[in-house]
Amino acid sequence: MKRFNLHANCKPLTRCLLAFSLLLGASSALAEPRWGEFKKDKCTAVGLRQHSAVLHDIKGSWEDACFKTSATIDGHTFARPARCKNATFNMWGEFDVPDPGCMPHWGDFKADHCVGVGLKQYSAVLWNIKDFSWEDACMTMPAEINGVQYDRPTRCRNVGINMWGEFDVPDRACGPEPIP
Repeated sequence: MKRFNLHANCKPLTRCLLAFSLLLGASSALAEPRWGEFKKDKCTAVGLRQHSAVLHDIKGSWEDACFKTSATIDGHTFARPARCKNATFNMWGEFDVPDPGCMPHWGDFKADHCVGVGLKQYSAVLWNIKDFSWEDACMTMPAEINGVQYDRPTRCRNVGINMWGEFDVPDRACGPEPIP
């Protein structure tokens, strides 16, 4: 293989330097935006954790590039980030990734008392609430009580040391009082 001789092949030297710089510029201009290493951040909602990374090789608008760059994180593919943050010297993409570690769960349900004709209140403490408001977690947390699925509690009650979900569940034992 023939070796490149800088002195023999580059006369004048400035012509070679110009060609070399054009080649470098062309190769980086062809690079597509890409995400750096993702880091796990805080829980952003029930069952979701934010993962974020810096976007590299951006051409043109940082925001446009960010919202057009896809990613695969922990086996989940995203067409675009949930949020893009311009941090002055770089652009961050934030993705909300399913994470069981961000999933609160109900404690044992207890039957409380009748709250109306045909309705009994069942309640339980909501455990493992991380990084977001107890109220938001409670109002979006489904439950199964007596084999029936409920999308969310009827009420949430913050008692200072924990959050209780209260569900009004159909119960025939809570019928009308007999007339004397």
